[in-house]
Amino acid sequence: MNCWADRSPLHEAAAQGRLLALKTLIAQGINVNLVTINLVSSLHEACLGGHVACAKALLENGAHVNALTVHGATPLFNACCSGSAACVNVLLEFGAKAQLEVYLASPIHEAVKRGHRECMEILLANNVNIEQEIPQLGTPLYVACTYQRVDCVKKLLELGASVDHGRWLDTPLHAAARQSSVEVINLLTEYGANLKLRNAQGKSALELAAPKSSVEQALLLHEDVVSDWSPLHDAAIHGRLLTLRNLISQGWPVNIITADHVSPLHEACLRGHLSCASVLISHGAQVNGMTIDWRTPLFNACISGSQDCVNLLLQHGAAPHPESDLASPIHEAAKRGPLSLMQLCRLRIRKCFGIRQHHKITGLLLPEDLKRFLLHL
Repeated sequence: MNCWADRSPLHEAAAQGRLLALKTLIAQGINVNLVTINLVSSLHEACLGGHVACAKALLENGAHVNALTVHGATPLFNACCSGSAACVNVLLEFGAKAQLEVYLASPIHEAVKRGHRECMEILLANNVNIEQEIPQLGTPLYVACTYQRVDCVKKLLELGASVDHGRWLDTPLHAAARQSSVEVINLLTEYGANLKLRNAQGKSALELAAPKSSVEQALLLHEDVVSDWSPLHDAAIHGRLLTLRNLISQGWPVNIITADHVSPLHEACLRGHLSCASVLISHGAQVNGMTIDWRTPLFNACISGSQDCVNLLLQHGAAPHPESDLASPIHEAAKRGPLSLMQLCRLRIRKCFGIRQHHKITGLLLPEDLKRFLLHL
């Protein structure tokens, strides 16, 4: 049975890590489960201070390993608070519960909050639910993002934590967007975080980021942002290479699109601006991006008659035969000429099929005259 005291010599010895004094007091008959008015035991104190030898001595003499304070904290919670992996291990050896009811103070959430990755990993290895969601805190990943604990975020994701499971409708990405760590944003997006999800207030992660902050720029770089128009589009239209480079260096996303899904690469290719197209592609522009009327950058390059842009796009994986014949590059090249551009398209299409697969060209949804052209008939 617990005994009550404001604070005992045993508490003091445990809190200060004085092992000899602690053993002497126990030998004199001091109750190891003596608690304060807040139900704090000497074991709580030893674990909060990370004093593993004192904690072990108390446990060996009958200290309650799962004792609760008035705030619902166990000695294991305190060990995670201090970041003492040694104390965590000793407590688990003596039967500490690694995961408690949701209304009690959660050891894993405390370990993550304070960035104690080793303690977190020990708990997970002891079957703590990696997706445990506490109403006021969320999941461990959500807490790690809230407190910008990059090491914990990375390890949780590596161990399979759900990248979009946070606190109710608030995702870990929402939590990260409110903070300042671009590294956390990048980790979440690399693991497939959904940038379109909205929280209970109807906000996306991007809408929570501070305007013009590095976090906002990082989010913009990871999604196709729809806008009426952008300075990047204008630079691509007019072939202003220096302006284009400057905008990209400032963080403008190269895949920003209009309401009609027109990208800066579409515009550069439509005007035959090879250098602008090359810079956009080198920074990750999507070579097969489609407008709402099925036009690809390659289609636009065929409109402009720019063989250089056509070559560039094909070298970077542009599809010569589109998903829809409503905007077929070779049809457009045939319509507009010159002959050399038609020949270039034919060469690239034949190359995509391979010399042993040319017969499959007959299966394309193309007019017969174009099929004969592709087959050199």
